[in-house]
Amino acid sequence: MSAEPISSGDDPAATTLSDCLRSWRAELAGIAASLWNPIAHESARFLSVSLSAFGVTVARVERDGETVLAAIPANTGDTERQAIAALQQAGASLKTSDLAIIVPAGEVLRPRVRLPYVPRRAIRSMLGYELERLSPLPPEELYYDCKVVARDRKTNRTEVDLRIIKRSVLDEALALVHAAGFSAGTILFERDEAPADWRHFPVDRIGFLRAYWRRHSVALLAALNLLLVIAVVFAAYARGMATLSAIEDQTETERLEALHVEQIRSEIKSARAQIEFAVAKKNEQPSLLAVVAAVTDALPDGTWLSDMRLEGTKVHAQGYSHAASDLIGLIDRSPRLANAQFNAPVVQSSSKLDRFDVSFDVKAGVP
Repeated sequence: MSAEPISSGDDPAATTLSDCLRSWRAELAGIAASLWNPIAHESARFLSVSLSAFGVTVARVERDGETVLAAIPANTGDTERQAIAALQQAGASLKTSDLAIIVPAGEVLRPRVRLPYVPRRAIRSMLGYELERLSPLPPEELYYDCKVVARDRKTNRTEVDLRIIKRSVLDEALALVHAAGFSAGTILFERDEAPADWRHFPVDRIGFLRAYWRRHSVALLAALNLLLVIAVVFAAYARGMATLSAIEDQTETERLEALHVEQIRSEIKSARAQIEFAVAKKNEQPSLLAVVAAVTDALPDGTWLSDMRLEGTKVHAQGYSHAASDLIGLIDRSPRLANAQFNAPVVQSSSKLDRFDVSFDVKAGVP
């Protein structure tokens, strides 16, 4: 393998890996096709009958094409008997009692109808009115199904393709099939791969289910095996999750217990801090007796207190004195008191004493 220039931007390793993956994918697709094609070929084989103006055709339909087993012309006098015999012979050779009715293209009316934009569930009920306009026959004499090809809410438009066939055509074919001892599991249209809607056409339900099983049995069994594998994996996963859940529950229990212990420790710490705060506040607050003693030491003789209040470290005092103007200086000179000031002017009473209203602070550290 030749080396690519660096300037080209190609990665040789990435190119080689891409080629390997492409080759493996092609090999896997070939192996899957070789295993699936015989099974699909076998499941696609079925017996068909077609009634037309020219007669009855019995054929074996396979994935590769159609093989005509019998062609009985019309107007032979015993067309029905010959067709029944051909069907029974073909059914015995294929070992089946189910078949498909193929409707000739000339028996099917395929108009395209434009309707207003409506929910899908309401389309069929609206088509009943359109059939009266499209077909000369009344709707009760027709079989039909439909396919929505376009819907546009903005333009208020719904386009529907119809497949319409006279009931007498299918009823005649069904009578022949039932007379031969078969059930019609599928109704097909010539040059149309989509089968008739089994909900609106006279399909034998048991035959329909058998045909559906033959067509999709491999896929259904594969899906069932896949579901079993998934169930086994899920069961193992569930067991693992149950064990993991038990471990997580135990871990969560231990975590909650640790959180509870930590919460108790936090509560103890908070209570201790509150107690210490209260003690500190109490130590900061001077005692009333100490304040009274300090005030008594600071005031001169001939001074009486009529009222004294202690608010924190602030003292409010009222009383009488022979020399009230000297009180401010005396209180400020006290080692335990400070910031003395009058709250009101000094007033002389009738007893020749000065009435005073003073406030001052207690210095920190005073017990």
